[in-house]
Amino acid sequence: MDDKHVKTAGFSRRSLPVAVALLALLVYGVTLNHWHSFRSLGPASLALGIDWWNFKIGHPLFYLVAEPIGWLPVAWQVIALNAVSALCGAGVLALLARTVALLPQDRTQDQRLRNTHAAGLLNSPFDWLPPVFAVLLCGFQMTFWEHATVATGEMLNLLLFAFVIWCLAEFRVDRGEGRLRLAFFAYGMGIATNWGMVGFLPVFGIAILWLKGFSFFKWRFLLGSFGLLCAGMLLYLYDPIMAVLDPSEPTGFWDILRWELVSQRNPLLGYPKGRMILLSVTSILPLLMVAIHWPTNFGDVSGFGAAVANLLFRLVHLVFMAAIVWVAFDPAFSPRELGYGLPMLTFYYLGALSAGYLAGYFLVIGGGEPLRKWQRSGTIDRVVGRVLYAGVWLAVLVVPAMLLRQNLPKIRVENGDLTRRFAGQMAARLPAEGALVLGADLERLHLLNAWYHGKPEPILFSSMADLGRSRFHKRAAARYPKLWPDPGKVQGEETITIAAVVNFLGGMSRSRPLWATDSLAGTLLLESLRAVPRGLVYELKPYADDATLEWTGNRMEPAELDADLDHVAAIAEQLKADLASGSETALVVGRNYSAWVNTLGAEAQAAGDLERAAAAFETALSFNPENVNARINADVNARLADGLPGTSEETSALEQELAQVRSLSQLLLRHGPIDESQIRTYLGELLLGNRMHRQSVAELSRALSLNGTNTQARLDLGRAYHEIGFITNSASVLEPLGSEDGAGLNAAQSAELQRLLAMNAYRRGDVAGAEARLLAASGRHADQVATRDGLVTIYIETGRFADALVQIEALLRLKPDHQRARFNLGPVLSSLGRNDEAIIALTDLLKDQTNNAALFGNRASVYLGIGKLAEAESDYRKALELNYTFQAGYVGLAEVALKGGDTNAALTHLDIALKLMPAESREAKALAARLESLRKTP
Repeated sequence: MDDKHVKTAGFSRRSLPVAVALLALLVYGVTLNHWHSFRSLGPASLALGIDWWNFKIGHPLFYLVAEPIGWLPVAWQVIALNAVSALCGAGVLALLARTVALLPQDRTQDQRLRNTHAAGLLNSPFDWLPPVFAVLLCGFQMTFWEHATVATGEMLNLLLFAFVIWCLAEFRVDRGEGRLRLAFFAYGMGIATNWGMVGFLPVFGIAILWLKGFSFFKWRFLLGSFGLLCAGMLLYLYDPIMAVLDPSEPTGFWDILRWELVSQRNPLLGYPKGRMILLSVTSILPLLMVAIHWPTNFGDVSGFGAAVANLLFRLVHLVFMAAIVWVAFDPAFSPRELGYGLPMLTFYYLGALSAGYLAGYFLVIGGGEPLRKWQRSGTIDRVVGRVLYAGVWLAVLVVPAMLLRQNLPKIRVENGDLTRRFAGQMAARLPAEGALVLGADLERLHLLNAWYHGKPEPILFSSMADLGRSRFHKRAAARYPKLWPDPGKVQGEETITIAAVVNFLGGMSRSRPLWATDSLAGTLLLESLRAVPRGLVYELKPYADDATLEWTGNRMEPAELDADLDHVAAIAEQLKADLASGSETALVVGRNYSAWVNTLGAEAQAAGDLERAAAAFETALSFNPENVNARINADVNARLADGLPGTSEETSALEQELAQVRSLSQLLLRHGPIDESQIRTYLGELLLGNRMHRQSVAELSRALSLNGTNTQARLDLGRAYHEIGFITNSASVLEPLGSEDGAGLNAAQSAELQRLLAMNAYRRGDVAGAEARLLAASGRHADQVATRDGLVTIYIETGRFADALVQIEALLRLKPDHQRARFNLGPVLSSLGRNDEAIIALTDLLKDQTNNAALFGNRASVYLGIGKLAEAESDYRKALELNYTFQAGYVGLAEVALKGGDTNAALTHLDIALKLMPAESREAKALAARLESLRKTP
């Protein structure tokens, strides 16, 4: 019998881990993802150089391992990187099996009476069962399985973590100091590549102290261990060194290293401590039972007291086992649900390790009686032990089967071709001759970029945010030297203004077409280009010369809209089947398709095809029931079909959704447009406030077509047309409201109507009539700012600064924070010769608007006018720091230089200003003439 035990023990601790590794490799190889998933897209794109514009920070070991894979043919790279994750996953499970087999089963009196192994290891013919249970519980767990079959880098991190724990388990048995040296070195590498290892560092230190005892405090051990830990942490230097070696990377070594450390600090400090404690209940806390050698009794020497203690111990073990198994199925308190999208694989691993120990515990106490008859327990105790023993066997059979049944369908969809098909459908409409593809949704942009990796099509990619960073332009110029202009020398993270980005894209559009992965609604770019839906992407096309009708018309050709709606019907059944699996990839793809179909529905509704629009909204909701925008659109559609205005009561559902996505622009990006009158009015007002007039007109026109009685939309549309100089359009829109205050208008709306009517008259040349209308309206609406605001504009533009000052002061009495009045106060005072007061007013305004380059420019011009050249120069330079394309800043510096007698400096500043102006503009021609004159002056 002893020989038999020795033989089975050898299998569980030697052969079993090897068998586990081979079988795990087979399972993960069969279910391996052959392309990218949304989960792996970010790290894999960085590792393989697909994402060439972002820093490689956060996973240095993963990037190091991926380096040789980049030498393979492009078609093999992704699957090879995914295979590395499968190898790591198999290695983790092999280490888990070995570690569980090394866990002591002599922690309680119950175990010691039944288990007689000298090292406390499980001494049973079935000692293979706990490792097998732990491996199956961990290996079939959804999060573990996902990361073992795609290249996220997380499985490599977990392998280091599992290796450290295995070293500690081996040291407990053989006391080999080499095990601890390996553990310290591996832990140092783990810290450098996984912020979670930083969080576990105190636990690691306590575990070493517990195992070593007082010998832990020997100087030789402490210094040697610290040295090995630091040696492993040298991995921190890999990413900064590679950045320095990259000639296209303008960022320095120390900046990259600093960001590497910040990338770890932020999640460590930001993750809620309460959630971390909750996750520890089913991972770290059960292992405390393994660490403590529990006494025979707790001061109670009675038989009854010992029996109660034993039952309580068994109950505690059973509760922990049930909780750990439950967590594997991802309930609301699991790492998957509480991790904010982070994998938290270490907690699942520790949970499986604890489950392996607990399975061994139940095997010991239920698998036999104590060797000495006088120590044997009573009938109830034996029955409980047998039930727990049978429960372990049942759990080994049932729990993995349930996990397999729950997770295998999801894995099949996760690692199927859904992501590749989605990327291919996005790429299907892009031009074969090449394009510059922009995006605000980084997920879609990365996916499309991955689709073109290694393909000869000259497709360039950029996020809108990256276009505002000079470092990105430097790297893009190095990657595409013939296609991308070089920005020259770059200092750190220089930012580029939105206006400069739009000008840059205007230049790029002359050499290649511009496309986008989303509509880019609410960006300045759409003031010069319109986003036309082309399948799952958008073509950015110039507006026609007479754009007034084009802004408000249907953007898609009827035949193309019909073709897209037919395509949706063709893919709907397959996508619904994928969604039924519960796969997160299917949910992400479904959300994207839902947003697209919602867009098609809005287009059909705007074209008057309410029936097809209704079908599109229904399909959008079937793809994503949480698409609140499609739900609102469906409600509007039903009202329009009944002959009612296009408003909806469903808009209250937006509040909850906005709380999740944080902004309306993100909500539109996530779910598509909202074709409802009040919401389009709100959007139009936001766009108008940001001087995005074309987009504002589109939203407000549609709001009016949905509800012709929407007075606010009519007023805002009239204002938008007026501000862009379409006076006839403005008058036509406002005409239904009449020329007086109008019935049904509130005081603010009446004042705004009078202001718009007066300003339209003023733009036609009727200055006296405009002034008279505004003065009369100011008398009727003395508490409204709109009419006085109109008077200020007229008085400033006609040079009546004293009258303008009277109205500004009245405005500020009504509304002290009126920004336009505060902005105008300084220049008006300066024009009246009250320069000291002007400077005070501008300085006061700058306290609230410290990043307003125009304000600094205004104050600088006042300083320049009164001869304070040093103050003027300082303000002009501050304005240029905030906006280096601020032309008036360079012209102002030139004036300062001329007054100081430095003609060469003035020429330099004027040269820069000239380059920033449109070449054929009147201002540019005047400045060029002045430069020529200065150069001729001796």
